[in-house]
Amino acid sequence: MNQLRQTAAVASTNEAPPSVVTSEVHATTLRTRSRFRAVRRVNATTYEQILLISAVATVLGLRAYLEATGYPKVGGNGLHIAHMLWGGLLMLVALVMLFSFVGAHARVLAAWAAGIGFGLFIDELGKFITSDNDYFFQPTVGLLYILFVALFLTFRALDIRRPLEPGEALANAADALPDLVIAGATPTGRARALGPLEASRTVGPLATAVQMFVDAAPRIDEGSRSLPIRMAVWTHQTYRRLIAMRWFDRAIVIVFLANAVLGLLMVIGVVLVLVAVAIDLGQTRLLTELSANPPESGWVAEGVSGAASLVSLIFAVIGALHLPRNRLAALRWFERSVVVSLLLVDPINFFSFEFGALGGLAFDLILWAGVSYLIRQEVSKSATNHAS
Repeated sequence: MNQLRQTAAVASTNEAPPSVVTSEVHATTLRTRSRFRAVRRVNATTYEQILLISAVATVLGLRAYLEATGYPKVGGNGLHIAHMLWGGLLMLVALVMLFSFVGAHARVLAAWAAGIGFGLFIDELGKFITSDNDYFFQPTVGLLYILFVALFLTFRALDIRRPLEPGEALANAADALPDLVIAGATPTGRARALGPLEASRTVGPLATAVQMFVDAAPRIDEGSRSLPIRMAVWTHQTYRRLIAMRWFDRAIVIVFLANAVLGLLMVIGVVLVLVAVAIDLGQTRLLTELSANPPESGWVAEGVSGAASLVSLIFAVIGALHLPRNRLAALRWFERSVVVSLLLVDPINFFSFEFGALGGLAFDLILWAGVSYLIRQEVSKSATNHAS
């Protein structure tokens, strides 16, 4: 920031000739227009999280409301206004807001509208993949889970993990400037505008112009936050305090170790039971009984779920074996264990038990959040030790 300010001070006393400034902007514009280029947004994760969380919450809340009220219909005289239409309307409202208004507040509201609209829309998936328009089509919940997981993974892939290029840093800095005009230069707004330039060490005439713009914007205090922002901050702070507690660290490791031990005992027990039944009934009769009484989700799904559970268990056991010697390696194996459960076991549970599988999903998400935090702490500790 000091380097940017020094450059801005020099630029304010020795302004470049108009022709030089024009040629610089003109060259940049020509390079941009020559081909399409997707420029990454630094804080896109904020809007993506709002969209995903609001969509999931809408589906869960809507299903709970419809169940509690006996699935009422909007309309009459042979008409039924499906909530998918309201979802489409809200997604249209989100697009209109993005096209019509400037600033981060408009994007936040558009993300909420788009998420709620998408949740209302996709909740009726069962109607559009069945010939009889069956809203209660059982695999729908499993398909919704897979869809939301795919969205989450897509957002993670789009998340910025490599440093910004100078052009991307300038674009993000310039994108933050309208909020300084709309709401004033709060400390957060200034950091949002100058942060990309500082992180990428971008300098030059355009970076100097951004710094001069930020310095010229009227400075104001943060002011009172809106209720949704206060709730989000409180939730994040509560989460950080919880996972920073000493007992949480030990509890996560104990849960994985217990899961590994109990899982091994369960596998051994199942094998012993199958061997005993096969000896008692005979192999042919056992296979006949199994084929005549398949589980509700089918043997293929159960086989995939069982194999995934076994892989998850093996990863947890490997992690437990690594724990005395290499804590970071053990935590990474624990993370692989819970990710396998999230991506393979939980979807099949949703196909079989629908919303009855939410408890298992919540448990896996808590484990995943906890072990991810422990990995970050271990990596940070290792980097500190190497630096010292």
